[in-house]
Amino acid sequence: MAGTIYLPQIAVPAPLFPARLGVQIEGAVADHADRLIPGRLYQWPLRWMDHPSERHDANATALAGYPQIITIKCVPPAYRLWPGFAGSPPARQHYLTYAEFARRIVEQYKPVAVELFNEPNVWVNEAAYPDFYGAWVGEGETMYQGGRRYGEFCAAVYPTLQYKTKVLAGALMARPEMVEFLQGAIDAGMMADALSFHCYIGEQDDFIKFADCVSALRSRTRLPLVCTETAVVGDGSAAHQSAKAEYVRWLRANTPWGVEAVIWYSLDADWQYSNLDGEAWEVWRWE
Repeated sequence: MAGTIYLPQIAVPAPLFPARLGVQIEGAVADHADRLIPGRLYQWPLRWMDHPSERHDANATALAGYPQIITIKCVPPAYRLWPGFAGSPPARQHYLTYAEFARRIVEQYKPVAVELFNEPNVWVNEAAYPDFYGAWVGEGETMYQGGRRYGEFCAAVYPTLQYKTKVLAGALMARPEMVEFLQGAIDAGMMADALSFHCYIGEQDDFIKFADCVSALRSRTRLPLVCTETAVVGDGSAAHQSAKAEYVRWLRANTPWGVEAVIWYSLDADWQYSNLDGEAWEVWRWE
């Protein structure tokens, strides 16, 4: 009689979030209450310099019962490293000021995750929209130097938030210098539960660009990955709208292993006609 064959036990990590598809809402969540779908993630930006804010309270209330990710960015003037610039990092002596603020936000709004700033791998002199970009790289600095600054910040903030919610570090813009910035952050001791990134697809791009971005990040880290911004950007034509729907289908079928969630940007900002609408909305909603 044949002997018993014992298969190896392989531990499968628990999912980071209760859903894998999501969308970001830039404005008032309540304006889109009829488009909130169970089983989806919702992300929204919280600008620290504007808090306390009725908008922030209303967004969290409108998303009660839905898994929400909050990006905490835009440092108040008194805490900035670079005065006069809303996308400035906090000065080093205020890293824990940010951590304490984020802790209070987590306790009040109860998100499934917070994201530490937005697109820090941008030079300060190229940040045309400082309320949006993080811009942690000073003029004359290398991406590696900016990455070290961000990594030191994450290492200081993470212990305050650990076990209270998931912490997403990165929000990295997909660009040639992305890996250099990430390496600087890692070398400086960056701590997080997952690494987040942004990857936009042009109408003429192959969707494999998303997988290439994941591969580049995987060359430096084994942290779980979360794409907190993606979309097909274009001119709003019928061909563009069709490409958006096909990209949603592609993401559902081809999201690389280790990418915990994919967030579409956005439901309402309409940046380069990237809104989740028309056929793309129906695919995202139902399929």
